[in-house]
Amino acid sequence: MSEKTRETDAKGIPLKEGPYPPSFNVFIMYPLMNIIFASLMGYIAHKFIVIPNTNTSKEKIAFLAKHDLGYLYLSLIVLRIGQLIMATISGNARKQTRVHPPDQHIYKIHGQEKMGYVFLDQSGKNGNFNRAQRAIANYQETFPQYALYIVASGLIYPKQVFGLVILFAVSRVLSAVGYTSSTNGRMGGFMISQLTAATLESLTAIIAYKALHFE
Repeated sequence: MSEKTRETDAKGIPLKEGPYPPSFNVFIMYPLMNIIFASLMGYIAHKFIVIPNTNTSKEKIAFLAKHDLGYLYLSLIVLRIGQLIMATISGNARKQTRVHPPDQHIYKIHGQEKMGYVFLDQSGKNGNFNRAQRAIANYQETFPQYALYIVASGLIYPKQVFGLVILFAVSRVLSAVGYTSSTNGRMGGFMISQLTAATLESLTAIIAYKALHFE
């Protein structure tokens, strides 16, 4: 099936139709949809997985409780909340530009030559959208490594790692908010997140050293 043809301006931006209807409030609908999905699937998982396996899982849950490992699992939820907030910021920026998926960025030609280089458009609402997208991409580029650090160090220091994860998630959200406004606006939250990530990395290295030199 071919894509629907939309009326656009001279630069190709849709004039009227955006990815969401005008009444769609991204800051309400994104969290609401996630809450609905999580509630529905949480009910199904509890009824068909948790309850039938209560006896067999009791010993494992006791082990997690004994060592405060519940904080480690809760850390993953904190990261997910931070990711949702960033996605909501980006979704709202997308709505303002009326740009549809699969486009993730808006480019414009710079320079005097007819066929110049193409850079990201950083002006106005287009720039807000591009920078919000880049904030998410930047987060995703490093997330797998940090997730490994969280698991590795969290097995030994769960409460402390939980606190670090909260700080990391909040700082990346702040970085995304600042990045959406300006390129330099990302640096405050970004630097805090880098320091937090370095702490997680150091903890992992220290644990490895202690394990290798255990007597």
